[in-house]
Amino acid sequence: MVMLLTVNLPVLAGIYEEIIMGNNESNVAYYYDEEKSEEEPYIGEEKEEYAYDEETYSEENKYEEMKEEIEYIEIDAMGGYIPIMPLLATIDFATGAFTVANGETVEIVAGGVVTGNITVEAGGTLYIEDGAIINARIIVEGTATMNGGKISGNTAGAGAGGGVYIYGGTFTMNGGKINDNIAWNVGSGSGGGGVALSGGDFIMNGGEIRDNGASFGGGVYVTEGNFVMNGGEISDNNASFGGGVYVTEGNFTMNGGEISDNAIHYGSGSAFGGGVYVTEGNFIMNGGEISGNATTHASGGGVYVYQGNVIMTGGRITGHVISNRGTGGGVNVVKGDFTMYDGEISGNATTHGSGGGVHVTEGNVIMNGGKINQNIASDTQGGSVTRVYEAFGGGVYVHGGNFTMNGGEINGNKCDWGNMVGSGPDTRGGGIYVFGDVIMTGGEISENIVKFGSGGGIYVVGDILMSGGKINGNTANWDGGGIYMIEGKFIMHAGKISENTAIYNGGGIYMTGGEFIMHAGEISENTANWYGGGVFIRDGYRQGMHMIRKLYNAWRRN
Repeated sequence: MVMLLTVNLPVLAGIYEEIIMGNNESNVAYYYDEEKSEEEPYIGEEKEEYAYDEETYSEENKYEEMKEEIEYIEIDAMGGYIPIMPLLATIDFATGAFTVANGETVEIVAGGVVTGNITVEAGGTLYIEDGAIINARIIVEGTATMNGGKISGNTAGAGAGGGVYIYGGTFTMNGGKINDNIAWNVGSGSGGGGVALSGGDFIMNGGEIRDNGASFGGGVYVTEGNFVMNGGEISDNNASFGGGVYVTEGNFTMNGGEISDNAIHYGSGSAFGGGVYVTEGNFIMNGGEISGNATTHASGGGVYVYQGNVIMTGGRITGHVISNRGTGGGVNVVKGDFTMYDGEISGNATTHGSGGGVHVTEGNVIMNGGKINQNIASDTQGGSVTRVYEAFGGGVYVHGGNFTMNGGEINGNKCDWGNMVGSGPDTRGGGIYVFGDVIMTGGEISENIVKFGSGGGIYVVGDILMSGGKINGNTANWDGGGIYMIEGKFIMHAGKISENTAIYNGGGIYMTGGEFIMHAGEISENTANWYGGGVFIRDGYRQGMHMIRKLYNAWRRN
């Protein structure tokens, strides 16, 4: 005979009650009440025989003996009867906490409420189903799966993981909510208001992680582990670093889902990563959306990566505005590379800062596809401006590395200066700004604007090798409608530079110093109001059969 048991924990319901249930082969259960002599069926119409052994289930040994003989137990804090869940666990009746040991399985189902902390040891398995309420912290060393329910209102007294702490185990989230949990402790380990991962794996397929708070990673904190997000939502969390997700010495792969409306707070120092912060790890974005995360005096409105790499093959990073001096409205990478195959970075902005879409220092940008469109790097504070703030690279900013473009498009980005007060504006590179070399084999840089500055399409301090692609329809309010170049070598084998406009000199290309060599390609229909409708070179060397004509055309068109 398989015995079933329902237990109301005293910490939950204020009482301890044993209900012995009979032979489960006919799906019939019986309520035993010591004050009643009759047997009352709970489920089913037919009565089955059952046995109740007072000695076996005495107060002195009621738990240990029951654990040996039963295969099912149910936590029911609501005072009613709910479907029996298959589980076997060690329960602390004084606190309501329980442990799932090696080889044991626990399933918490609809109506179940747990207020004591849950520990899933290595080899143990926990399931949380729709309708379950966990007002307790879960520690996962084994395997836990959340299909529904809610984990809320918890605080990590020390360390990480206000709602769930994964320590070398695996936590899979298919549904449900993890909300209103806190891990606001002092120290680098105080992270993951919702979920913290220290070794092991966190796989998020669905559900919500919302309204949690922590010093690091308001929603999720990862150290030395792997976080894979296939779906679900991480939103409205807040932290000092990584409003949505914080990863250190680990990896984060985003295949789907949404990270949105999280916030980082500026204190005495700078803040980083409104949506995602990664240090000494990698961020791979294959899909999903990172949008509308809030930053002030910060870097990386959407994503910030330090000493790691960003690989983007899909998805969208959009709608971030860094207010009051910051860099990298969409993505900011320091000492690492940004590689883009597909996807979109659009509608992001910095005020008093550079890299409206992407900002990379001491690393490279490789663009094989995708779109970086409609981003803004600006200095547009109201009133008079008495200090010069740089606004470089409306679409992309690279310093201390190279920019390679094999495909994709950089379109409609802008470097803006809102006020002509004080010591004057400093805006460069409506499309891209590169303190390094540019290699262009394909793709298109078009319809970008630099206001009160130079380099509508590209501003480069270095060399350019162009063997394909198009630079067209860009505008500079000063010099270099298509390209502004300082003391480098420009070699053109193929490609097209056309329909660009400079208010002053160099409608297509403006060079100060350096060398221009044109083997093939096309420079056409560019406009300069002063000199060099096609190409303007100041104090440099020129070579190419069509160069002289275009260099000294002082009128408005080639």
